[in-house]
This record gives sequence, structure tokens and C-alpha cells, in this order.
Amino acid sequence: MALTSDIKVCQVCKDVEHKYVCPKCKLLYCSVSCYKKHSSDCVSAFYEEEFAAAAAAAAPTLHEKHEFNKKLTRFYTQQQQQQQQQQQQQQQQQQEEDETFEGLGIDSSEDEDEATDNDDVLQQQQQQQQQQQQQQQQQMTMSRERLQQLQQLAAAGTLDLQHLTSNECAAFFSAIKRGELSQYIKPWKPWWLSVELPSVETPPHICCRPTPPDPRVAMTLMQVAFGYAHFMRTFNGGFEDEVEEAAGHFLAIARGLESREPPPTSATAAVDQVLEWAAQPPLGCTDAEFSEICLSDVSRIISARDMLLRAAADNASLLSKYKTRMQQQQQQQQQQQQQQQEQQQQKGEEIPGPKQLSKLGVYTVVKTELVLRKLGFMMSAAYYHWEQQQQQQQQLQQALQQRRSMLQQLQQAKKKMQEAKEQQQQQQQQQQQQQEQQQQQQQQLQQ
Repeated sequence: MALTSDIKVCQVCKDVEHKYVCPKCKLLYCSVSCYKKHSSDCVSAFYEEEFAAAAAAAAPTLHEKHEFNKKLTRFYTQQQQQQQQQQQQQQQQQQEEDETFEGLGIDSSEDEDEATDNDDVLQQQQQQQQQQQQQQQQQMTMSRERLQQLQQLAAAGTLDLQHLTSNECAAFFSAIKRGELSQYIKPWKPWWLSVELPSVETPPHICCRPTPPDPRVAMTLMQVAFGYAHFMRTFNGGFEDEVEEAAGHFLAIARGLESREPPPTSATAAVDQVLEWAAQPPLGCTDAEFSEICLSDVSRIISARDMLLRAAADNASLLSKYKTRMQQQQQQQQQQQQQQQEQQQQKGEEIPGPKQLSKLGVYTVVKTELVLRKLGFMMSAAYYHWEQQQQQQQQLQQALQQRRSMLQQLQQAKKKMQEAKEQQQQQQQQQQQQQEQQQQQQQQLQQ
């Protein structure tokens, strides 16, 4: 009996029955205070594992990374402005206080000395708490020199996540999740939410050669609209400086433009397919709320012919710019290779054959050209055969509404689970605090 009783007792304080087991050394303990006392190695190892797990969970996808980069740049730029304003306010306040003291004939230094003497007892009691808070703040705050470095990168437009340390990344992702950085992003209103319909150019009639288009082309057009809404919201409506990234984002979703397979026969299958493409690498967008918003955008865009044509025309413009960029890069590569060949020829070295030259740029240009042709065919089909596609449009609207409802239910379920988890954590913390208070009371009674 005695042996069993000894095993159940906390092996740190020796007073209370144990409730937990250290995952590292298997020691029995009863509270957080005892856990922190038993071994500094175990505590540090625990924090390292927790940080590594948090960093892995916070690792952003390509879709999230672009949003983070924008928020990061604007955050540090805004922070610099706030610091300057605070410094100006402090200087102005100090100047006003000095003028007030001089006008009253009061020596402010003597008053401060007396107040300091009276507060010595209180400061001693709070000293330990302040030291702990300072240590925590030092881990999460950066030096002024470090902040200036990041602000310079932000001003140059080159600030990226790779410039941050692991601690800075963890703090930044945490702020993102708490919604603290949303104030630094200027809200963008999509044009398709406007009441007025956009004016569009009449596309060439190329869809009826040799036969009329299949009405199922509406399925692929819906996926094109989803890819458009997805990348437009991700890039906050502006992609002029990031043409390659935006085009890659769009093509990663609207894969039907590159596929030789026929469109899905079912509207539900078409919606599920494009959601799956967005969730797969390289984007990895599994945000239910964002996907639900994009589905709502698609429902709006495909409801009117001119809206759908405007979205398709914007996609074509983006891909044309992307194709031009690829052609320019291809020409630069050819010039560099030609210079290398001339240098090698002068040195008498072997000249590489055509097979050794890079074919990636050529393939990308050809693929983009084929996508543009297929997109032009679909724009023609949407313009000249809109009435014939109404049945498919109605089916798509129903499928979009069904998937939106499912995503909304998923968000509500996740919210309830998160609330339940937070409530459980709060209860555990309260129980732990009560246990520690009881232990302290028992120790005081024993003393």
C-alpha cells in the first residue's frame, strides 16, 4: 500500500497526488509550477516541440503566401508611420509638461524622487512579474535596427516571408489568424458586384466551324469564372506587377482550358472538380470561407452574358501579357546561349547542340497560345449561343447554391468545434488555477 501511495504522489512537491506525467522523463507531477521546477531540459524541449508544431501548422500555401506578403509589407510600412506619430506626440507632450512646470516654478525632479521613494515597496513586489513580461516581450519584439531593415525592404517592394526569422514568422502568422492585420489592407470591391453591366467588345464568330458548340461548354466557362474570381480576390484586384504569379494561379484552377477531356456532364461534378483543383498543389486553398465567397462571385458572374464575357476577356488579357513575358524571357535565354556559344567557339571548345537548349520557355509559350485560342472559342460560344446554354446555366446555379450551403455548414461546424475547444481550454486553465490555489493554501497551513 505504501509503495502504491508513494507512486501516486507528485514527485516534485511530495504533497499532492499526481495528475500528469512528463512526456520526456515520465516523472509524475501535479501542476504547471511543479512541471517547470522538475527539469529545465524537459521544459525547454517541450517549448521547442510546441514551436515546431505551431510553425509547421502555420506554414502557408501558395494562395496564403501571396496574401501574407502583401499584408506583411503594408504592416511594417504602417508600423513605421505609427512609430513616427508616437514619437512626435511624446515629444510634444514632454515639451508641454516642461513648460507647465517652469510656469509654476516646480522642480519636477524632486517630486519624482519622492514618488519613487514611496513606491519602493510596490516595485519590489512587481519586479518579478515585470521581468517575466520583459522576457516574453523580448522574444516577440524586434530591435529598432531590425525593424528598420524590414521597413527598407518594404519600401523597396522586395519584402518577402523568407526575410523573416522563425520567431518573426510565427508572430506574423499568429497576427494573421487573429485578424490584426486586416486594417492594413485597403478593401477592394469587385466590379461584378456593381449594379451596372460592363460594356464588352463583340468577339469574333469562330465557334460554329464546322459545327455549333456543345452546350456543355457552359461547365468550363463556369470553371473559368471561378479561376478568375479566385485569383482576383487573392491579388486584391491588382496583378499588374505580378503577371506571372496571377497567370499561374489562374491556370492552376482553370485546368479545363488545357485539358483535351470533354467538360463534365453534371453541373455538380463541374463545381466539385474546380474546388478540387483549387485545393490541390500548387495552390492548396482549403479555406471554406474563401471558397464560398468565390462560388458566390461565380453565381453572379455567370448570371449575365456580358459579365461572363468581361471576366473571360480579362483572363485573355492576363494570359496575353503572360505569353509576352515568356517570349521575352525566351529571347533573353537565346541571346545568352548565343553569347556563350561564341565564347566557346573562340576558345575552341565544343559547341552545345540544339537538344541541349532549354525547351521550357517554348513549351510554355505554345501552351499559353493554345489556352488563348480555346478561351476565344468559349467567348464566342457564350456570346452567340447564350440562349442555348440556359438549361446548363440553371443547373450550375443550383449546384453552386448547394455547394455554398455545404461550405457554410462546414464553417459553422468548425466554428462550434473551435468554440468548444477554447471553452475546454478555459475550463482546464480554471481547474489548474484552482488546484494551484488549493496547493498554496495547504502549504501555508502546513507552515
